[in-house]
Amino acid sequence: MAERVRASHPGGIDAVLDLTRDPDRFRAYAGLVRGGGAAVSAALIAPPDLLASERIAVTNFQLRDKPDLLARITAEAAAGRLTVPIQRTIGLDEVPEALSRLTAGGARGKTVVRIRP
Repeated sequence: MAERVRASHPGGIDAVLDLTRDPDRFRAYAGLVRGGGAAVSAALIAPPDLLASERIAVTNFQLRDKPDLLARITAEAAAGRLTVPIQRTIGLDEVPEALSRLTAGGARGKTVVRIRP
């Protein structure tokens, strides 16, 4: 994945929001960010050497106990300024396969699980 991003954006990307819980993958993605950009781990796995980077802003982000931030994110979503790429919609019987794709790095957008037929 990092190689494809680097090939399509040789000058680097502005930011990365990583949800993977994989420190090596986070490090690879942070390496794609151009100087002055930002790398954020929502899984709290940004390593200390990256947190000390002067080239890019690196942050471990945690939403707990931050109701004001949650309200802002909710407002952005309600106003239509926050979009989530939906890769596919599946039924409950397809969840095990979807989780396997996710852990193997094969998911590119969000998967919506349809609860009702």
